[in-house]
Amino acid sequence: MPVREALRRLASENALNISASGTAFVPAITSSQLVDISRARVIVEGATARLAGPNLTPEDISALEELLDHHRASASAGKNTEMTAANRAFHFAIYRAANSPVLLSQIENLWLRSGPYVRFLSDRMSALLETDHREGFTDHHAAMLKAIKKGDWDALGAACEADIQTSRDLLLDIWSSEEQAASGPGV
Repeated sequence: MPVREALRRLASENALNISASGTAFVPAITSSQLVDISRARVIVEGATARLAGPNLTPEDISALEELLDHHRASASAGKNTEMTAANRAFHFAIYRAANSPVLLSQIENLWLRSGPYVRFLSDRMSALLETDHREGFTDHHAAMLKAIKKGDWDALGAACEADIQTSRDLLLDIWSSEEQAASGPGV
């Protein structure tokens, strides 16, 4: 019974679909859904980061520095699972400082709904880490940390928003390239 309830909850949050036969499955991913989810993330997460900034303590900043170092090291080592976990931990360490259970719940839902996109990107991460993208995966986090240290909450929100938008754009580029490759040579 607890599993069924968990599946129903995930379906109510649009993280899963349940067929008429009761089979649960991850919804198909589309570029329009990615754009919509990313737009919501930019609005909610950027605003939450701005609210959180003044509440971040020196201990929080030290923890964020460690997370950024771990994120960089895992990217350099090509450890995409660790890199993804460090990315999430970095963001949520900031969002929790907003002290808003409502906003945090909305962000968690948006991240849950982003799961198929994260998986799509993760499946291609090893190849991406062999390209120029390797260094860029932590740039926005570094900008967020710099803004926090300066007490510039607008810059913090803007860097957070840019991080989300850059990931969205990367996914859209990958989809476009893969669709072109699948359609074969141009006519």
